[in-house]
Amino acid sequence: MYVADLIGIPFEKMQCWDLVREIYKREHRPLPDYTEMLRGTTVCSNLVEPIHTPEPGCICAYALKGGDAIDHVAVYLGVNQIIHATEGSGVCIEPYSRYVSRLIGLYRRLP
Repeated sequence: MYVADLIGIPFEKMQCWDLVREIYKREHRPLPDYTEMLRGTTVCSNLVEPIHTPEPGCICAYALKGGDAIDHVAVYLGVNQIIHATEGSGVCIEPYSRYVSRLIGLYRRLP
């Protein structure tokens, strides 16, 4: 999974779901646009399955603002690292363990 060229893209140009979509697009496994999901045109749950242990390439869903609602996503790179887009840093790699307390679920893209 090649992601080095994504590091440092400002949040204004690539938000978290856009980043996940770009990574999966590169793997030839596209995911729907966020607004498409909100309109109900495509249901992402038909494209992914929940898993219990992180594996490289899985989608990490978080509730960073608290509660049970997913408000942030990242991709697990392996070896305790995720790639995600944040307002302060843009696209960056950080430790998976830093956000694990706010993890809502892990999802594998179906073939």
